[in-house]
Amino acid sequence: MSKIVDHFEAKKDHLKGNLDCNETDLLKKLRFEKCCGLQKDTPNESGLFGYGSLKADYRSNGDSDIIIEVKYIRNSNGQHNECDIKNGLSQIIEQAVCKNVKHAILLIIDAGRARNRGWNDIERKFISMFQQNPFNINLKVIRIRILEDGEEIDIKTEIV
Repeated sequence: MSKIVDHFEAKKDHLKGNLDCNETDLLKKLRFEKCCGLQKDTPNESGLFGYGSLKADYRSNGDSDIIIEVKYIRNSNGQHNECDIKNGLSQIIEQAVCKNVKHAILLIIDAGRARNRGWNDIERKFISMFQQNPFNINLKVIRIRILEDGEEIDIKTEIV
């Protein structure tokens, strides 16, 4: 987990000029997979309720018991995608259950409307619902808040 946080701290200057990229292109330009020792996850036969071909974004190279799902929140062309945080919480638990892994990380790269504030008590309680799951999955949520101040980009990290 610290590798992920350290990576974004080290690459914050590379974020400048790349924030308009989509999630896949942004992570590729930041060399996220290689620098953090990750590999693309492979599809599972099926998810819950008949959904097929379930896969997380990444799996740890060194530990096959860890999966990582990434959500890039941003204001793009007037469209906001904060609902991806709520969807990501259930998605990562489903992936962990169906893949029979015990450790899951939801990485949120937040350049959206709430990037200038920490999560409030209600948001933290909502996240804790997924962390206190009946499947004994250890869920960590890492939020990388991308703050732009004119020419400078700063990063604030929250781990829940």
